[in-house]
Amino acid sequence: MQGEEGTPCLLLIYGYPTTKWDWHNQWAELTQHFKVFPLDMLGFGFSDKPQNVTYTLNMQADLLTRFLKLLNVKVAHILSHDYGDTIAQERLAKSNLNELHAIKVQSVCFLNGGLFPETHKPVFLQSCYLAL
Repeated sequence: MQGEEGTPCLLLIYGYPTTKWDWHNQWAELTQHFKVFPLDMLGFGFSDKPQNVTYTLNMQADLLTRFLKLLNVKVAHILSHDYGDTIAQERLAKSNLNELHAIKVQSVCFLNGGLFPETHKPVFLQSCYLAL
């Protein structure tokens, strides 16, 4: 995380199968205006890749929520890309369910992604990677 204390929080959720490095070209500009949280999702990028874990969109959204709560983030903007769009949608769907998920999302920007999970048709390599 980087950015000035007191600036709005921005959660960056990147695409498949990359890392927070996706945002490196925008980093300087984003950190001038936001406290930026570029998270590597479990099993992606430089994060842990535990065995015997079913990597689901729901699990990734829950992990992001827990992380933000751990850092006491109560309000955030979301900038998502590709696979991150669907995780952001899961996060938004949970927003009104109960207090566990009560982090106010002020805005969302979806970039280059599948906005309809039911129509997502991963290629064979993506299916294999997610099943690890």
